[in-house]
Amino acid sequence: MTGLLLLDATYLFGFVALWVTGRQALAEAGAPEGTRPFWQVATDLRAVGTVFGQGSSFDALLWASAGGCLLALLLGLNTFAVFLRNRLEKRN
Repeated sequence: MTGLLLLDATYLFGFVALWVTGRQALAEAGAPEGTRPFWQVATDLRAVGTVFGQGSSFDALLWASAGGCLLALLLGLNTFAVFLRNRLEKRN
């Protein structure tokens, strides 16, 4: 279950980063997809394709892997804390 959560979170981080970098690139270029509100862009499939097409895949993968690693670290610390708490309770 934890692996599935990490995989889904990494995909989500990647898509969000690709969307954000695409919107930034389009805003800098002066394209309307970069300045229109989210709901107007998200309902137009061509605009969505344009935003994802202009996104930086390198930055998106970098942020996705960093977010996945951070989540894995937090889940690991939580699991270790529960394991340590159970071991200490068994000693008493």
